[in-house]
Amino acid sequence: EWHAHLLWESRYVTEGRDNLSGKGIYSASTEFNYKDINIVPWVADAINTDYSEFNLNIVYGTKLLGNLELFVGYNHIQARESGSSSNDNEISLDLAYFYDNRFQIITNIYYSFDAEGAFAEVAIKKGYRISNALSISLRAILGFNSGYVVDGHNGINHSQLLARAFYLVMQEMEVYAYTGYNLAINQDSNSYIGDELLRDFFWGGIGMSYRF
Repeated sequence: EWHAHLLWESRYVTEGRDNLSGKGIYSASTEFNYKDINIVPWVADAINTDYSEFNLNIVYGTKLLGNLELFVGYNHIQARESGSSSNDNEISLDLAYFYDNRFQIITNIYYSFDAEGAFAEVAIKKGYRISNALSISLRAILGFNSGYVVDGHNGINHSQLLARAFYLVMQEMEVYAYTGYNLAINQDSNSYIGDELLRDFFWGGIGMSYRF
């Protein structure tokens, strides 16, 4: 299968941080699925600021048990900001447990070879189907830093609440929107420069996906 995605977001949020200090970002990606392998190139460009990023993700997924799925991934990252370039390589491990078709428990851990540190997120996700075309999902997340954000504090880092709505325009095309709130935990920008972008904020996004 082959999917294409376009997305606008009011903020660029990773690791509980507002990376572009309130500036938005556009992104586009494609997803090639062959058996248990997913290849996902992703490109993004910031709005009203000089930042761009390219990711190449390769993910292997399999079922360990009836309700437990495992994903192992590699990600190559290239970024450019104000004329300066950087790159990194990461590996990731995801576990998704489906509890009796009621909700999912998701654990995501990724390790940066450049930072020599890891970041982990634990989430609970619940989906609802309103009609054949409309569905929504709710997700609660806790994030933990362990050297991934080198100049940020270690330990519990942030929590998030996310609500997403999906509308099936046609069999191949879906549009979606989301809104979320990020709550910084143990933020200490006086001691850790990397905590300056760890804030409390709302943000959201609008996108579409197409399956060829």
